Amino acid sequence: MGDSLQQLASMGPAGRPASPDEIAAAITFLAGDAASFVHGAILPADGGRIAVRSARRFSAGAGSGPGRGRPPAPAGRSRRSSRR
Repeated sequence: MGDSLQQLASMGPAGRPASPDEIAAAITFLAGDAASFVHGAILPADGGRIAVRSARRFSAGAGSGPGRGRPPAPAGRSRRSSRR
């Protein structure tokens, strides 16, 4: 593997790039009968990079709305109606 890939992978939670067998296992699961009820889902086989990025964004209060860094609008009043 190239040095750039190794350096990038070392910064992720797994600390290494995925092996071909690990990626193949994810593909085999999605293509097999065990995933027959899985529809429209994304299965990131990225060693935890997306999970860490999402956790950082959530803890920083990114986005808006309940649970996302902004309190809900007062009862009976929407955010749009409170702006003039």
